[in-house]
Amino acid sequence: MRNESNILFLTYEDMKRDLKEAIRKTSKFLGKIYNDDQINALEDHLSFKKMAVNKSVNFETHLIEYSTITNSDRDMEFKFMRKGKVGSYNEEMTPEMIEKFDKKIREWHSQYKAAPELLDIFLGKP
Repeated sequence: MRNESNILFLTYEDMKRDLKEAIRKTSKFLGKIYNDDQINALEDHLSFKKMAVNKSVNFETHLIEYSTITNSDRDMEFKFMRKGKVGSYNEEMTPEMIEKFDKKIREWHSQYKAAPELLDIFLGKP
């Protein structure tokens, strides 16, 4: 459905590569016009650094509540918003884990007959 007129398809990689362009593309899709100062303000507000400390989106409160409800110790190093770096899963997952994920992605891609070019996106390939 990514080619439908009412669907905006953006990847995290697109946003990391050029956040301003992603904002412009989103604005156009929504029929909004913003000047350069507004685009700059949005770029700052939507930066990973700002998002990581924004309680509205970083799930910090939910993590605290979950550990309280389940009476479990919380890994204080764990963050829902991890590094803000494309491909950082390679630093956190073993090659075996990555291959299991990739295998499942290939299965789902085939099962749902997704567009061929999406497989590279799903597998994090350039």
